[in-house]
Amino acid sequence: MKYFELLCDPSVSNALSIQPDNIALYRDFTSLEVIPDLTVAYFQNSIKLEVYDIMFGSAIWLSDKLKRLIELYEPNISFKGIRLYPEDLNDTCSYLYWWANFPRIDFSFDSNQELPNPLKLDENLIDRKNIFLIDKILQRRLIVSLPLAESMLRRDMAGFILKPVTTYFQTA
Repeated sequence: MKYFELLCDPSVSNALSIQPDNIALYRDFTSLEVIPDLTVAYFQNSIKLEVYDIMFGSAIWLSDKLKRLIELYEPNISFKGIRLYPEDLNDTCSYLYWWANFPRIDFSFDSNQELPNPLKLDENLIDRKNIFLIDKILQRRLIVSLPLAESMLRRDMAGFILKPVTTYFQTA
């Protein structure tokens, strides 16, 4: 199966961002068990604000639309919600985003060295997963399968680019 690294689109501008008083929400939790099922946070709304289906920061946040799509491909992934409200009480818009407990796969990369470019992954370890994080490395690298990537593109999702990943089968 073909895979792609899901990266933040460099053309993203004026993206939704949480106010600094909610900075604790940006931490990259290793377990979703410590997060409540639904968290509330606030953002500064403006006419120029652009809302994307995936937001990259110290955590990866998924729009409700993207979360529902991922659930079709990987029903065993657990999610925790974050409801974002504007700071202005007269503003009625709100957004629902999700933290996901993505499966993590250890490809035995040396965590002190840069990953190979292009990225090369052993398909025996992937085990036909449609979305996963590469485990035990310093950078967070989110990988999606071709079918999931195509579904995201067909639904006009925004905020990301897809970088091809090389896969191989390691023989014993």
